[in-house]
Amino acid sequence: MFVLLTRVILWLLLCALVYYVLAQLIPKEYLAWLGGILLFVIIILVFINTNDPFVIAAGSVISFPFKPLGVSLLLLLFAITGINNGGIKKEAYYQLWVAFLILLLSSTPYLAYHIAQQAEREFIQAEQQRREICQAQCPTNLTPPEAQKARAIVVLGHESPQGNLAYIRQVQINDISDRLIYASQVYQEQLSLENRPLLIVSTAYNFTKDNTNQSGDFTTILSKLGVPAERVILETNSLDLHSSAVAVQQILKQRGLGNQQIILITSALNSNRARLTFAQMRFKITPRTEEFYTLPSGNIPLKSLKVQDFIPNVAALTITTRVVEEFLASLYYFLRGWLSPVIL
Repeated sequence: MFVLLTRVILWLLLCALVYYVLAQLIPKEYLAWLGGILLFVIIILVFINTNDPFVIAAGSVISFPFKPLGVSLLLLLFAITGINNGGIKKEAYYQLWVAFLILLLSSTPYLAYHIAQQAEREFIQAEQQRREICQAQCPTNLTPPEAQKARAIVVLGHESPQGNLAYIRQVQINDISDRLIYASQVYQEQLSLENRPLLIVSTAYNFTKDNTNQSGDFTTILSKLGVPAERVILETNSLDLHSSAVAVQQILKQRGLGNQQIILITSALNSNRARLTFAQMRFKITPRTEEFYTLPSGNIPLKSLKVQDFIPNVAALTITTRVVEEFLASLYYFLRGWLSPVIL
């Protein structure tokens, strides 16, 4: 009941915030029809299948003003309208400064990595807390993650692959490549425990559909890494974490496995949302990852600062944007009721 009440209050606050912003920025004669369009889009995002490409595009448009680059561009646009005949209004002057500071801070490497470090530390702290709880309640010592048997290894990879050229025989992939290698290592660990789990790759991209090179699909890549092709299942219909959880649940039920123990492999940045999403589907989860923007150790040593750490660059802006995107996605998942209030 408390979670539901909190969700309702957040929806009301969000609507009030959107209305206030629109009322301040948009002339009243345009506010009515623009508000109607926004309401229509929100209804789509709330009630219609979020796995639809149109819904995802609409969500990207709505979330853009809340990202560092988006809010900076909007402030610059508003500031331009406040410049007339060589003069500048007081509001435009402040808007220029705020846009400058947002871009400066969000693209500074030191600050970007600090923000990412805080986000990734949640994964480590949550895992430590899980161990402490089990040690307090379990009569035996907690089995380490690498010694836990699982019915399936689930690799999440919704990042877009790089475009493949006809003369390049190797598949060009982005972040998911490290996860495939790590998943093959986890599979070998399971074999040493006399367990042969399924390895499910949940991604929105299937190389065999878009490339003439049939040897470049994920199944072939994993086979070369030591995972038998008959144990690999490629799920390409989901576009986000929630639809991945639903698809994995259906795959396991079709094989009579149900919502049993699974190993969930994703990045440390979105591992918290991933495991809460799968926990909402009643999965028993062992999270595993080796993808960190920062050091994965709980005792992070002091980094020697360099001049380059305070010079803005695009890579730092990308990291900050990803952290903000993950926060917005987690908020949206909570509002939709897709996050479990407890870890299973």
